[in-house]
Amino acid sequence: MENKIKKQQKYLSEEIMDSMTPGVMSVINIRNELYSQTGVDILSNDIISSIQMREIIKKYDPEYQPNFHRNGEDGVSGGILVERKCSNVEPMKNGKVQR
Repeated sequence: MENKIKKQQKYLSEEIMDSMTPGVMSVINIRNELYSQTGVDILSNDIISSIQMREIIKKYDPEYQPNFHRNGEDGVSGGILVERKCSNVEPMKNGKVQR
């Protein structure tokens, strides 16, 4: 059986692109303001997801703080380094996750 990879392109009309431009410019302005205040570029790497995950994690771990450096651990809690991981690995027949 041949494994075919389908490419999905999405080109937008000029009208849609024109309607998106003001919103994009607003995001860029917000990014620039936050960057000047914090030195963190919210549009790079996984910064936005880190901030969103912080809101969830803080509900059960009030000590959690995300790391905004490009390399290294994802955060720290109570002096313990934290790595956030997710996986789409299918469980084995016995229900355990493959490692």
